[in-house]
Amino acid sequence: MAKYSMTRDQLYHYIKTYGISKVKVGRIIKISKQELDNLFAPPKI
Repeated sequence: MAKYSMTRDQLYHYIKTYGISKVKVGRIIKISKQELDNLFAPPKI
């Protein structure tokens, strides 16, 4: 959340909308860092 300056709800919205991989381990949700970085990377021209 801090890396992308987003709230938890905004981050969860992007995860759901773009189908980012996630795994629930107990109370913690682990998100694919590589997929998230690719989503928020600047566009290539």
